[in-house]
Amino acid sequence: MIGYTTIQQSKKLIELGLNPETSDMSYVKCADARQEWYQAENRKQILAYEKKHWIPCWSLNALLEVMPGSISKYDNYARATKSYGLNLFRSHYHCCGYSFGPSLNKENHDNLCCFGAKTWVDAVFNCLVWLLENGYDKGE
Repeated sequence: MIGYTTIQQSKKLIELGLNPETSDMSYVKCADARQEWYQAENRKQILAYEKKHWIPCWSLNALLEVMPGSISKYDNYARATKSYGLNLFRSHYHCCGYSFGPSLNKENHDNLCCFGAKTWVDAVFNCLVWLLENGYDKGE
């Protein structure tokens, strides 16, 4: 589905501890036994099913809402704490990461992380997975 996390991506985010309440859409299992999923259009539809029959999914906007706007980290090279800001840009790929200032120069340690992908959702998903795996959350 374009514009939302896939079922596999959604399961990964839940596995890493992302709160399902931050999702803005869901996949809901069809009523018959075909094991197919469809996208529920509203919370009322979702709540009509038992939790085992739905999987939350996130839009690009919902993913960005759970990510911190910046991350402060001590840089041994600069011997100072730097504030790395969330950075979205498009080059050959859609890119999402955290950088210090406009430069992405590795020699200057200006890039905390950067992920490129074919879609914005995939790029932001990859960055959010990195954040969750490394203990960053919106509170930092």
